[in-house]
Amino acid sequence: MHSISPASESAPFNLSLAAQLDSVPAVSARFFDRRMEFAWHPGMMLFGVEMQTSILKDLVTATNPTSPWSFISYLVAHRRFYQFLNAEYEAVPRREFANYLGWVARGLPSLTFGAAVEEVRAMDRGFSLRVGEETVPARNLSIGVGKVPVLPGWAEALPETMAFHSSDAVRRLRDLRSGRVAVIGGGQSGAEIVDALLDRPDMAVEWVSRRPNFEPLDATPFTNEIFTPAYVRDFHRLPEGLRIAHTRRQLLASDGISATTLRKLYRRLYEEKLSSPSPNSREVSLRPHRNVIAAERNGSSIRLTMQKRLRRRRGTGRGRCGDPCYRLPFRAALLRGLAQAAHRRQFAGRAGPRRRFFPRLGRSRRQPHLRA
Repeated sequence: MHSISPASESAPFNLSLAAQLDSVPAVSARFFDRRMEFAWHPGMMLFGVEMQTSILKDLVTATNPTSPWSFISYLVAHRRFYQFLNAEYEAVPRREFANYLGWVARGLPSLTFGAAVEEVRAMDRGFSLRVGEETVPARNLSIGVGKVPVLPGWAEALPETMAFHSSDAVRRLRDLRSGRVAVIGGGQSGAEIVDALLDRPDMAVEWVSRRPNFEPLDATPFTNEIFTPAYVRDFHRLPEGLRIAHTRRQLLASDGISATTLRKLYRRLYEEKLSSPSPNSREVSLRPHRNVIAAERNGSSIRLTMQKRLRRRRGTGRGRCGDPCYRLPFRAALLRGLAQAAHRRQFAGRAGPRRRFFPRLGRSRRQPHLRA
């Protein structure tokens, strides 16, 4: 069996698949990535940021605990096992986990970087991929192209010197000279940027979120059951409408702020009041339950229009951190053949060997829904 994949640009889904298949000699697998080297959120490696999951939720441990590509194996290979234990981290430092992923990517022989998959076509007995000048056959296909950062519509017309996406936070925060910054977005990325800005006593900070509060990640035991194989198996048996409804209700299981980050921010704000109780102290404003609907440049500042329920509020700031949202990099040429094959098999009852799709593209109104 052949598994050929454009490896993930964001989440390490296909890197995990490659690490798992490395221990299965019967499977011949190749993974392609158009980037020249592996990188996992390099622009968000702010000082002190941590992962939101257990170290046991690495690339391989849940299904193959003896794999040489586990996080524990990485620590042993780098002679940091005991030091890591002695540090007593509540969560893995994000930079450490990124180094672990890079170590795996450099060690797997099935990965090829600097190789863009230009086209995929469904054939009678599998798939045909065009990778540069090479044509590669495959029996199964795993697509994990990740997502790309995108600014909200109201920020697209703003100059790059005044507005930026959280994925570029490391570089832009280092060069920021503004005295007042608005951070738009109430998730983990927004919280980490606010924390970094609090290290700058010359910065006034406004933190804006559409959510009614700065809500924590739901990492409680019963909620974490949704990530178990048994739940996933039953979830995919549900009708599509129920799956969508359940996914919306489970948002905070993956898109909230870690409890340690919230406590750290709250304590920092509390201690600022202790050390600087005067009215002239640095301003930090928290503005939940507000939706930014417009932005216009006003000299060296930007005027935001924020909607709170039925009311509108205007605010002014000099620097802007864009809403940390991402979009799917849909490429019609890459998936055209797959969509046609899926349509024929679903509606025309096409006979032939069953081929499995592993779409990691999600679903939207502008994208084809591929069915195995």
